[in-house]
Amino acid sequence: MDLTVIIVNWNTKQLLLDCLQTVEENRQSSTRQINVCVVDNGSTDGSVSAVREAFPDVQVQETGKNLGFAGGNNVALRVTQSTYCLLLNSDTLLPPGVLQTLVRFMDESPQTAVCSPLLLNADGSPQFCWARFQTIATELSGELDRSQSPYPLALFADPNYRFTMTSFAADWVGGACFMVRRA
Repeated sequence: MDLTVIIVNWNTKQLLLDCLQTVEENRQSSTRQINVCVVDNGSTDGSVSAVREAFPDVQVQETGKNLGFAGGNNVALRVTQSTYCLLLNSDTLLPPGVLQTLVRFMDESPQTAVCSPLLLNADGSPQFCWARFQTIATELSGELDRSQSPYPLALFADPNYRFTMTSFAADWVGGACFMVRRA
């Protein structure tokens, strides 16, 4: 198995179904072997039955209680085996071809442990979801003086890599959608 898409859910049935539809579209158009695992953290909104009905190939793990983001992902990481895992929030929609692109990037970049695509808001504007750590040099040079920025976390951003469409090194990425390499 090349990739497991892991989605942790808690009472987000419609968001989850919409997310899974975009995952399925990516899966159908990919040449890679892609498995999908939904970890349900004790939902009471019918999420589990809706997923099983609409997406019978999706592996569903029921925890019976809310283990949170990390706990839910750990459940899936223990029961799945693949070269890569994509941790994906249930309120995220994948554009066509993104899974193939991320796996290819990881294959071609063996030194990379984690990668994340550019995330966009519903209106198409970029989400601020990555950063470089501040250094003394950047502080002293004033390159990080962005107190007027609409993005509070922009104070930690490297200005040379702001919302680029090319890959670059980051010290952290957001948790909405990121791919990890299994050790």
